[in-house]
Amino acid sequence: PIVIIIAVIAAFVSSPFSLFAGAEISSDDGQTDTVPAVAMNLPESVLQYKPIVEKECTEQGIPQYVDVILAIMMQESGGRVADVMQSSASAGLPNNTLQPEASIKQGVKYFKSIMDSAASKGVDFDTSIQAYNYGIGFLDYVKGKGGAYSYQIASQFSDEQAKKLGVSRYGDK
Repeated sequence: PIVIIIAVIAAFVSSPFSLFAGAEISSDDGQTDTVPAVAMNLPESVLQYKPIVEKECTEQGIPQYVDVILAIMMQESGGRVADVMQSSASAGLPNNTLQPEASIKQGVKYFKSIMDSAASKGVDFDTSIQAYNYGIGFLDYVKGKGGAYSYQIASQFSDEQAKKLGVSRYGDK
């Protein structure tokens, strides 16, 4: 799921030499998996934006989330399109409207607003990460289901939204 992918990428970006050797991650079914020590890397297409992400995270008061933002960028676009954070819609603009710097600025601002809202609603951080892709409405959905992210809840939300909107899929489960 997106949350595990982002967690792995974020941890590597912040500490590439320790790289989870023997790290354990709990899955949604309660099982614990050991992540193998393999060489993982963010591509230059994402890393080239790190200075802008650092600047925007600092300005938004969340400098500790640079790696999370880079991981979200990797998931959203791989750094291969102008709207690298896929954040145009969160600014009320048509999809893929923003250029890289404006996309990052909006994406970081949007992520900060999601985190603030998540904190006020009492939902966990993983829910904030998924809400970046699903929209802020996901926070209330998770709150109504106990306040903690799970792949099952994310999948249910996606399926319900797709049905409601008459589309084949909604967001990135």
